[in-house]
Amino acid sequence: MRGIVSPSQFSVGWNHLVDRIGKEHLNMLRWADWVLGGDEQEVDPAELAKLITELDELIAQLEASSLRRFTKDLMLRHLNSVRKSLRTYRVRGIEPVNAALNETLGAMSVRTAHVKEDLSQSDPEATGIFSKAADMINKVVKVAENAQKVQKGIDAGIQIAHEVQQIWNAFPGIGN
Repeated sequence: MRGIVSPSQFSVGWNHLVDRIGKEHLNMLRWADWVLGGDEQEVDPAELAKLITELDELIAQLEASSLRRFTKDLMLRHLNSVRKSLRTYRVRGIEPVNAALNETLGAMSVRTAHVKEDLSQSDPEATGIFSKAADMINKVVKVAENAQKVQKGIDAGIQIAHEVQQIWNAFPGIGN
């Protein structure tokens, strides 16, 4: 089992490993899948790196901007949270990204009046950076949504497979 789940085997296709897995190992893998949660579409590493780089640049621009302190701090705190979740995506999956996005969008909706006031008193360059930050959040939301679309399809596929298996089981001489 160690040879199958070792990091050196991650790039090996399943068809090369399936013959080395016994029934007891499959049960352990099913249990691990149940504990760890469902599958999700992997975000392209190049796209992930690009998002992180864009976030790094945006955070640097925001730090140097003349945006009013409250809105600047609010955006920096949440953009850093989103960036951290993207950096840990390969280990922790999409859920921390979703949590960071939900927190960001919630904070922005709760603080809308204060942010609008700050933006009305800021220069065009500062409001432009704020607009870039909003666009960046939208980009990350789309990436997270795409990663979850596959999970919904997988869940539907598992349900269908379960139902088909029940039908096969009802007719013992078929499909065995």
